[in-house]
Amino acid sequence: MTKKLSLLIIILFTTLVKAQDIVFTNYTKDYIPSEIVMNNGTILNGYIKDFTLPKSFEFRTPAYDFSSIESKLNLDKQTFKFKRNLDEDFEKLGLENIHSIVIMDSDTVTYEKLKLKTINTKNEVVDLDKKVMMPLIREAEINLYGLRAYNCLNDNNCEMMYVIVYIKNINQEFAYIPIDFNRINIFNLGKIDDKFIKSFKEAGSDCPAFLTYLDEQEKSFGNKDKRKANKEKYKNFKKKKKEKLKLIKGSKNKQKEEDKLDTEFFLEMYIEIIDEYSLRCND
Repeated sequence: MTKKLSLLIIILFTTLVKAQDIVFTNYTKDYIPSEIVMNNGTILNGYIKDFTLPKSFEFRTPAYDFSSIESKLNLDKQTFKFKRNLDEDFEKLGLENIHSIVIMDSDTVTYEKLKLKTINTKNEVVDLDKKVMMPLIREAEINLYGLRAYNCLNDNNCEMMYVIVYIKNINQEFAYIPIDFNRINIFNLGKIDDKFIKSFKEAGSDCPAFLTYLDEQEKSFGNKDKRKANKEKYKNFKKKKKEKLKLIKGSKNKQKEEDKLDTEFFLEMYIEIIDEYSLRCND
């Protein structure tokens, strides 16, 4: 886990230094088939409108004002239009009353409403007083949610740079942002280790054995040789990925496989920690 986090810091630093601007690409479709679970457990089947589907965003400059990635992607939108049948009038649904939304578009994706907390540079927990609809990537005792960030030369030539991850213990009220891109710049990269560990300590605070594991991992952070080795690991991953993609025909199939490989690579360290929680705390 320590090696993988140091590798991510290298990738972040490289991205921030090379970038020039930031582009958010969203798209909204008319009435998408959906299943909506309300806070009271009621399930609504029908069609939702005004639900913005984050497609991609590209970081290009460290000077950009990162006020809120989630807001720029409209993931904190407060109201949606909903129809039980397409030939009926719409009704308005408020985010406050929604628990989750399953979007049944070209892919089926579950979005859950999260109340967000983050960690500041003083290693303090900060309530962001924000509710967002976030795509669920992996279910476990600690759920994993995420947004994929791409570096795009154009609309048809994008490479995933990393995944912005949110974690939530299924028995807790709040979700945490282990690496909060809204608060990262080239001057505070050294704080990423502490904030990353603190987020998992909050999410796993109900399990002393897990907290001991995190303390052990934290002691080995900051090893320069490991960071250098992991820079090479990332290069090797990209080389092997390129070789695999050569065997796949069709640009859409190739992009889908590349996204799959990149997502698995960037989520590996998070899944490793979450599995440790499940192993040590699932009595």
